[in-house]
Amino acid sequence: MSFLTKLADSSRARDSIVCVGLDPEPDLIPEMLGSGPQAALRFLRRMIRATSDYACAYKPNLAFYERYGSAAFDVLGLTLQAIPDDIPVVLDAKRGDVPNSSAAYADALESAAGFSATLIAQSVEALRGIGIPIGLLALLAYAALVLVGYVSAAVVIGGLLLGRFKAEAVGLGTWRAGAAVLAMLALALLARIPYFGSLLQLAALLVGVGLVIGLFRRREPLPMAPAAAA
Repeated sequence: MSFLTKLADSSRARDSIVCVGLDPEPDLIPEMLGSGPQAALRFLRRMIRATSDYACAYKPNLAFYERYGSAAFDVLGLTLQAIPDDIPVVLDAKRGDVPNSSAAYADALESAAGFSATLIAQSVEALRGIGIPIGLLALLAYAALVLVGYVSAAVVIGGLLLGRFKAEAVGLGTWRAGAAVLAMLALALLARIPYFGSLLQLAALLVGVGLVIGLFRRREPLPMAPAAAA
């Protein structure tokens, strides 16, 4: 019988879609049950007796058993014996490894203990291979947009501060650099004011990003320097 067929039969028989986790967390085991592997086994058997009329599946997490060292698989095996035969068991053994290693873990566990299904982390490698590069590219694109936007905002704000000076007197490039440096210094000083400074920096950033977006849409130069007097 396939796992999905067994799961569907169990769900219909109990009119339930509840999957109960069998995780023997030592700190949650009542003191009256003792300590160590024997306490974990007593705890798990009680859980199964209390929930077997309602659970359509059980899911032990291998990590909670491996912490008991050499007794891990003894506790796990005896726990499985307490579960009714018609209830499927899903072993949660997710490990962040490459696909062939994850498949080997699954084969070993299923053949050793006869689980209905085993959860492994084959998707982790796919996320590493695809998700991480995409995430890095997105992060770099965001950082570049923020940097350009912040500098653009600084140049514009600096232009307003130096609006009384003629760009021709010092050269357009020098004028723009001086305006940007002056604005960044002003923003850095204002940013030291609690709350207000952060809001001001955020506003300057949004203005800069808006200018960059507008530049690509209209393809017009940024108004960085005041027009020369006729």
